[in-house]
Amino acid sequence: MKKYFLEYLAFLDKSMADPNTDFARLMKIHKEKTRYFQHERFVHLFVMILFALCTVATFLIIVVTETVLLLGGGGALYWFKLRKPKADTRGTDDLDDYDYGEDEEEEDYEFEAEDETDAGEDEEK
Repeated sequence: MKKYFLEYLAFLDKSMADPNTDFARLMKIHKEKTRYFQHERFVHLFVMILFALCTVATFLIIVVTETVLLLGGGGALYWFKLRKPKADTRGTDDLDDYDYGEDEEEEDYEFEAEDETDAGEDEEK
């Protein structure tokens, strides 16, 4: 492109130095060359903008992917290693239906012992 532009500048210098130059024809050639140069500059601008957008999109994809992977890994670590399972609280909420375990057995023995002593006292009387 640089070579093409330098050749055109040399042609303009040569044409301007010639006293028999047809300036209307030279102006037409100049408009065509200027249009071509503007088109080339626009194409290069478009390519540069497209490249910049692709570069930014690539960096954003990398950042988002890394973030998603880190969040997913952190979530998996929490779920499998750090989270404590909740206690099983299914069942009735009536306290009379609740099995208190060993406490009831001890109370039964106490009542039996009291019954025997009461029976023994009755026999003595």
